[in-house]
Amino acid sequence: MLIIWMLPFSAFPQHVKFPKGVYRSLEELRLMQPSDHRDVLIETKKCAYDVTETPRCIYGIVATEAWVDPSEIVKVVWAYSNGDSLFLNCRHFKKLHSQYALALSGNRYFTFYAFSGNSAAYVPAIILGGAVGAAIVGGVKAASTGDEVALYVLDSNTGDVNYVDSEFMFNFLSKAYPALISKYNKEPFRNRSATHLKYFEMINNGETN
Repeated sequence: MLIIWMLPFSAFPQHVKFPKGVYRSLEELRLMQPSDHRDVLIETKKCAYDVTETPRCIYGIVATEAWVDPSEIVKVVWAYSNGDSLFLNCRHFKKLHSQYALALSGNRYFTFYAFSGNSAAYVPAIILGGAVGAAIVGGVKAASTGDEVALYVLDSNTGDVNYVDSEFMFNFLSKAYPALISKYNKEPFRNRSATHLKYFEMINNGETN
C-alpha cells in the first residue's frame, strides 16, 4: 500500500509518465525501466514559499516492511515513481542535502527544486563523473531554515547536475540549442524559474527550432 500525506505535488505536470516502481540506477531511469516494485511511503519533509509561485518542497521516501534493508532507500535507490509523479534521490548529487525532489519534467533533462547545503556551493557532476557545475547565487529561503531552494537540472545522458539561472540558460542554449537563443532573449521574464522550466519542457518535447 502506498501512503501519501503531502501538499499537491506540482503545478508543472509531468508530461512523460514514468512506470511505477523503484529505479536503482540512472540507466534504469533513462530507459524508464524500474527494476524494483516494492512499495514505499512518501512524505513531505520541508517546503519553501514564494508569493509568486507554488510551494517548493522536498520529500522523504520511507521503506515499508517489504524492505529487509531500509538503508537501500538512501544508498541504492535513484528514483521512485508512483505512476504519476517521479521523485529523485538527491543524495546522489553532491552538495545537495535534499532527500527526494519532485521531478518537474523528465526525458533527457530532469528539472527539480532542491535545497543546497551552501548558498554559494559549487555543484559538480554526480557520482558517474563529469566536470560541470555552477555557483548558486539565488533561490527562495526555506521555511524556518537558512537553506536556499533553487532550480536544478539533471542531464540523464551525462549525469551532470547544474543550478539553473538566466546565466546558465543563456550559456546552455547558446552551446546546445542555438536556435532557441533569440526566442529566449525576447522572454519578458527570462530570469524566472517558470521560464527556464518552459524551455526544458520544450527541449524534452523536441521543440528545438
